[in-house]
Amino acid sequence: MHFALQPSRIAKRVLLTSHILSLIVLWLSHGMLSIHLLLSLLILLSLFHHRTILLYHPSTRFTLEENQAITLITPSGETQNGIVATGTTITPCFVLLRIKTEAQRQQINLPIFYDALATDVFRQLKIRLKYAA
Repeated sequence: MHFALQPSRIAKRVLLTSHILSLIVLWLSHGMLSIHLLLSLLILLSLFHHRTILLYHPSTRFTLEENQAITLITPSGETQNGIVATGTTITPCFVLLRIKTEAQRQQINLPIFYDALATDVFRQLKIRLKYAA
């Protein structure tokens, strides 16, 4: 079954809120100005890094087979084959899809919020992952 992810407003809100709260807590704490500036820079770099991970490009898609084999197609067009790894989390609001790739033997964590897919497609994904485990 094919799944095409759309940009998620919820992912944007979670990402921005967590980084803004981190900056607020940092600047409300006591410490040296140079440390605050360095940590602020690290938080902003983290925000920049994670925006590419969490905010999907509309052409990000994947195919999930009956045997839990998965093919992830990145926005650049490259494909990565793998399997659904243990620890995949399914909740009513999001799915944390863990993919163990064949080529690099690394694990990719793909958070999918309910607004990144159509309602019935998100439900089908949850059912497929839940009963295939």
